[in-house]
Amino acid sequence: ADKMVKTGNPLYMVPGLFASLWTPCTSDKTIAVLAFGPRSIRGILTGREFKVGKNIRIAPFGNRTKGKTIKDTINQQIPHYHRKKLDLKGKTLPGQGIGRHRPLEKKSPDKSFLDRF
Repeated sequence: ADKMVKTGNPLYMVPGLFASLWTPCTSDKTIAVLAFGPRSIRGILTGREFKVGKNIRIAPFGNRTKGKTIKDTINQQIPHYHRKKLDLKGKTLPGQGIGRHRPLEKKSPDKSFLDRF
């Protein structure tokens, strides 16, 4: 801390910051933050989607893309998921493709709010 004060270089604070996080009570949490923190932050900033098989994608932090309208942009940027609904033959049902932002986006085949899920 003295070197930071003397030189004005903020990099001298980094070792002290890590030392303060590494106590017997907080060491496990510190490891978790250092290991997974950058990935989580990058996922939040980029709006990463997680693929679960070929018919489901989850965007827990929303996407960072812009839609054609303000409503489309909002549907994309808040948490949502994508799921393809199939008929008995394995073909995609009308309006139920993988690109749909569920449960926010309404499509013409929907008869009730529950059809969005």
